[in-house]
Amino acid sequence: MKQPEALRLADALQAGADDPMWADHCEMSKRAASLAAAELRRLHAEVEEQCRLNGMGSEREAALMAQVERKSEAIQRLWKERDELRAVNEELLGALKAMLTNWEEDPAYGSDAADKARAAIAKAGGQA
Repeated sequence: MKQPEALRLADALQAGADDPMWADHCEMSKRAASLAAAELRRLHAEVEEQCRLNGMGSEREAALMAQVERKSEAIQRLWKERDELRAVNEELLGALKAMLTNWEEDPAYGSDAADKARAAIAKAGGQA
């Protein structure tokens, strides 16, 4: 793996600071070169840590987004099932109302059956 530029510069600065001939070839003091090398290494480590943390955050965000997607799909499925059940309920309510009409017209069923049908319709939210 190629060494990052900041670390290459830090190594060069440190090598220069360690060179006994440094003062003859450079206007920067050995101490300043050594401090600059240390600061470059520190900043490079900080940037790497920030990249690591950002990576962790994006992984977590991706996992949460997938979870939201799964839950949204489940909600959509449940809404569809609810709507289908409402349609079945309406169908049953219509059939029950038709039966009630027949019972009210036919004395063989008696008023007790009609009362039970009315109660079932009222409970289901329809009006008898």
